[in-house]
Amino acid sequence: MKETKKLNIFVCDGRSRSSLQLCRSLSAEGHNVHVGEAFFCSTFLSNSVNEKVYYPDPDLLPDSFLAFLEKYLSDKKIDFVFPIRDSSTKILTENTKKLPPNTKFCLPTPTSFNQFQDKGKTVKLAQKLNIPVPKTFFPKPGKSLDYKYLEEALGNPILAKPVKSSGSRGIFVVKNEVEFKVIIESINIENYIFQEFIPHGGALGVYLYSNKGKIIAMNCHQRIREYPYSGGPSTFRISAKNVLSEKISKKLLKSVKWTGPAMVEFRLHSETKIPYLMEVNPRFWGSLAVDLHSGVNFP
Repeated sequence: MKETKKLNIFVCDGRSRSSLQLCRSLSAEGHNVHVGEAFFCSTFLSNSVNEKVYYPDPDLLPDSFLAFLEKYLSDKKIDFVFPIRDSSTKILTENTKKLPPNTKFCLPTPTSFNQFQDKGKTVKLAQKLNIPVPKTFFPKPGKSLDYKYLEEALGNPILAKPVKSSGSRGIFVVKNEVEFKVIIESINIENYIFQEFIPHGGALGVYLYSNKGKIIAMNCHQRIREYPYSGGPSTFRISAKNVLSEKISKKLLKSVKWTGPAMVEFRLHSETKIPYLMEVNPRFWGSLAVDLHSGVNFP
């Protein structure tokens, strides 16, 4: 049996559930695993980690984070680096030429990363590709919004969704004009899109790893529970099979020649069972453990 070369691997964002899963998987393959975070986190306690390090918070100090990483990767002779959360992924995606020449990575282009991080752009891409997506209204800068117009166009309730967020942060389910006025006063509508509410008939996630649009690995899960119930991160899930969702996911990644990990989320219409595209997470996902237990070792 051919032995796997022992590598020095750096995993960012130790606070993330997926970071812990990556460390466990990579350590089991015999690699030296380094993990970083801006504060103490549970991954620091894992016996799969060889070295832990505190670094500047990429959410607050992106330039300092990048400078730290450049030096650390070089000093420790890191062979491969995994960014996990949106902020670290975005920073590395935009600065690959600043990384040490001997440090490898698997990252999308800045353009394709922004295509999926921005939910408004993802919706427009889905519409162009004839992929089922909720009816969507895109506010125009400086233009006021009329609730009656939105209700007539999108139905009731209406989903107010920030174009850039993770989990269910910043999402509102608007049921009447009073709620609408309160929410509009608390948000910047130019950073939001408004969508029809798809009756909840279940949710699916399709996980993929691809190289320039060519799919290397894929798995699918069915969500048993989410928090909140109206839509958010899964709290209980099982591996599943959904041919249409998987086909759509491949089509999306191929269209932007995606490189790296991505998770495509769908909601099943309670009556038609059609999977509607909700969003694409352009990074590793919190539910990575279900893939490892299913035999799909993305790391």
